[in-house]
Amino acid sequence: MNNSEYKNSKSDRLLYLLYKALKGEPLSVKSLANENHVSTRTITRDINDLKAFLSNYRDIIGNVELKYSTTNHCYTLEANDDIEKMQSLY
Repeated sequence: MNNSEYKNSKSDRLLYLLYKALKGEPLSVKSLANENHVSTRTITRDINDLKAFLSNYRDIIGNVELKYSTTNHCYTLEANDDIEKMQSLY
């Protein structure tokens, strides 16, 4: 796998989305699609996969989820409880 293939792999995109979300950055589907040279539908699928991951591992990371803001047209990571668990991921 060459460098350009790695940059566009699904696993790389998912880790990139999680990293940005953990840093508190908003996730704009359109901006992320442009950055990663993929369609907005691809990024939407990636975000849905990330949301499912966060939901499936609530017992480990707490009640953390990506929420969509219709005002800003982006997703942000929100922790409703157990903030210490989320911070331990850094």
